[in-house]
Amino acid sequence: MAVAPFTLRTERLILDLLRIEDWPVVLREWGVPEVARMTASFRTDWTEETVKDWIAARLRPGQNGMGCAVRLRDGRRLIGSVGMGGNPRNIGYAFGVAHWGHGYASEAIRGFLTAGLAHEPDLDVVEAGVFDDNPASARVLAKMGFTRVGPSDCESQARVEAGPSSLYRLFRSDFRA
Repeated sequence: MAVAPFTLRTERLILDLLRIEDWPVVLREWGVPEVARMTASFRTDWTEETVKDWIAARLRPGQNGMGCAVRLRDGRRLIGSVGMGGNPRNIGYAFGVAHWGHGYASEAIRGFLTAGLAHEPDLDVVEAGVFDDNPASARVLAKMGFTRVGPSDCESQARVEAGPSSLYRLFRSDFRA
């Protein structure tokens, strides 16, 4: 069974399903240490096969949550991903280094959370873990209304050892749409 297609649009971005044919971008732009070590599931030793498996895992129906590709509206080029799952809901996101510092993460997360909270009216809390050596990610979350609630136990497949991290929490009433 396939995942139902969807499309979210923001001012500069399109959020839609990741596709298996996105694998070269994922490998080239997200499999680098600068990106991978800030995430839980990205790796620096990815191969074509492991990237395709990672994408396929995000396309399985019936999962607790969802994820999507972030593409530029101009040309639909893949620049990142954003997803949310688990219980409590946890949001994760990543963008290729060339797309840092342009406000894309804030724009994509704002659109994604707006749609996600509308789709799940009983969802009152969303969490995010952030490595402490990634202050830009913490700033993105703060713009949405997330607050730091304490240390976290973030792990990354791209880190040799665990790094200090923080847990951020967003209550529906604090979301800055």
